[in-house]
Amino acid sequence: MLWLSRAPLTLWRICQQLARHGYTLQHRFAILPFRTQPRWLLPLTSARRTIDGFELYTPYSRATRLMKALVVRVRATGWEGWVRHSVLIAARDPLPIEELATDVTGERHLTFAVSLGTPGPVQKLTVQVMRTDGKILGYLKMPLKPGAEQRLRHEADTIEKLQRFAKIRAHIPRLLFAGSWEGRFVVFQSAIEGEAGPVRMSERHEEILVHTGQHYDDELSQIFFEELAIPTPDVHLELGNGTNLEQTGRMMTALESELTRLRPDAVLVYGDTNTTLAAAVTAAHLRLPLIHVEAGMRSFDRTMPEEVNRVLTDHVSGLCLCSTPVAVRSSTLRRSADWSAAHTTTTMAPASGDSRDS
Repeated sequence: MLWLSRAPLTLWRICQQLARHGYTLQHRFAILPFRTQPRWLLPLTSARRTIDGFELYTPYSRATRLMKALVVRVRATGWEGWVRHSVLIAARDPLPIEELATDVTGERHLTFAVSLGTPGPVQKLTVQVMRTDGKILGYLKMPLKPGAEQRLRHEADTIEKLQRFAKIRAHIPRLLFAGSWEGRFVVFQSAIEGEAGPVRMSERHEEILVHTGQHYDDELSQIFFEELAIPTPDVHLELGNGTNLEQTGRMMTALESELTRLRPDAVLVYGDTNTTLAAAVTAAHLRLPLIHVEAGMRSFDRTMPEEVNRVLTDHVSGLCLCSTPVAVRSSTLRRSADWSAAHTTTTMAPASGDSRDS
């Protein structure tokens, strides 16, 4: 049974009436941001200290970070006056999703928070499964659109491959279940046991992550922070769209201010995007050491913006980290006394299974 309500007090009375008729298994949720545009369902409990349930959403822009911080603080007080719309799911018997979560986790008393995903061809539902004390047991993901199933299969395959590498095992989730359930492919993964995000380069380094906002659509930005558990950027420039030259120009202006303020010991850039070129040129003008990851890659087609970006970035980099011997040879076409190249593995090797933990 599903019931929508605007008033938490009215909903609480409905809960009592349903319980008297045998609907004792109940889940109450606050709907965010609006009932007409739901994105998240956060659990509402009868306890004074409410469960957060908002860990399933990793914001990265200033506005969304502020929104989440306000919601979490208000929820911690136990005051439900902030809830504009809520939903009640009541049943006499455990819901199928409860049965699956119990089978996988061994816990009988569970609560949930739900993300309805980003609308689009690969939209998926993510359920944060928790004990009643708020401890996160895992995340259950299921496709809402046809394109999402292939993505979930790929995600499950990637998690399995990454688990082969002992050094990063504590930083990635474990695959608790992946397979057909209720006619669809679902993935149930554990919460991350160690520190979220990639392994740090070294305890001797302080890393500062800058997100320019070149890719601002959820499907090209937010989804990677959520699914790969990438830490929230330390700096978010939120530059948005524009032509290649417009984007690169605005990035250079913004990055000049940030790099002048931060004065890092080195600037590390990846690949061949507009962000890569903007950071490379800015670091070169500020005389900051520049390291280019995935350097030396060539298509030999100068009509591609990416080819222009990667060639120019190689030319101003002090250290080129090349993923293949061919890339090393390509990068050595520029010879300079203050420049060096090294053959390293590609950042995609763990995911593709091309390298082995040693």
